[in-house]
Amino acid sequence: MHYRYPVCIHHIFCMISQDRFSELLAKEFANALSPEEARELRSMLDDEKLKDRYALLQLYLQDNATAGTEDDALFAKIQTRISEQEFPGAKEKKGSRTKFYWKAASIAAVLLLIFSVMFSLFFLDITTNKQVATQRASKRTILLADGTKVVLNAESKLVYPESFTGKNREVTLIGEAYFDVTKDAERPFIIHTEKMDVRVLGTAFNVKSYPEDKFTEATLIHGRIEVTLKDRPSDRITLSPNEKLTIKNEPVEAAGDHHNDEALAQITHLKKTDSHIAETSWMYDRIEFRNETFQEIARKLERTYDVRIRFRNDSLAMLKFTGSFEKEPVTNVLQALSLLEHFSFRVDGDEIVIK
Repeated sequence: MHYRYPVCIHHIFCMISQDRFSELLAKEFANALSPEEARELRSMLDDEKLKDRYALLQLYLQDNATAGTEDDALFAKIQTRISEQEFPGAKEKKGSRTKFYWKAASIAAVLLLIFSVMFSLFFLDITTNKQVATQRASKRTILLADGTKVVLNAESKLVYPESFTGKNREVTLIGEAYFDVTKDAERPFIIHTEKMDVRVLGTAFNVKSYPEDKFTEATLIHGRIEVTLKDRPSDRITLSPNEKLTIKNEPVEAAGDHHNDEALAQITHLKKTDSHIAETSWMYDRIEFRNETFQEIARKLERTYDVRIRFRNDSLAMLKFTGSFEKEPVTNVLQALSLLEHFSFRVDGDEIVIK
């Protein structure tokens, strides 16, 4: 599909983007994706490298939205120029043509911003930040400079500074991690994720924020945390011990209402079983799920056992199960579930087909 843009916008695309993925990213951030392009972008995100690139860009752009960085100034300048000029001839032809130019200009502006961010993130090593990543079927414990202990679950990333020098102690998480934060009343500890920021002084809690999952979760073990939602920065939610905050990753909007309460996290009080809760069972090599779909359970199994699970029938993916397994082979888990619901499975190397 080809697009006709004003000459200056066309030049920006030609100079900056020979990359279809970057173009689709720009359109998504400018809210200009067509349904077909949205499906194309989602299919591209099956590639692990592109998915990581997408997640890092999202977090960077969100975390720096009000930081006054050079990237922000660049984006604001472009928007101002667009607003002032409205392109020659656009004033005489208001309506759909002007809206089209606005959309095209917004896409180009965001693409320019994304290009500069990508260059700094992936080609320039100008920060003192460290990044620790785990593969499937692995966990890792990190001790931060302030003494905070972080246990990183499978297929996760943590970005953190070598030392905390500012008024806050800030890290960025993609995936899942358990935090045992060292108390420091003068410097709050802040975890940035795609959907929320978690602010604490000193406490223990679990954060789950996988981009491909349906929900983002924050679970408090002891102490106190304050959560700010990215799409509602004015709203702050405080959790008490053994409470979990759940946020839908997919935007939910009612007609004419862009702030539907259904998009907010639900708070649930958790019950301990055998001195632990399901949300941190992964730390003890347990797999637990409560009334979760087979598709959600499959994602947990993929991360835990480093396998790929495919469903021959979409209806099977929607089956719901409750269960608990400790240090069981993945075939044992699936065999037990097959006794509850009628399905079979075939193992071919690291791929499992449910049918």
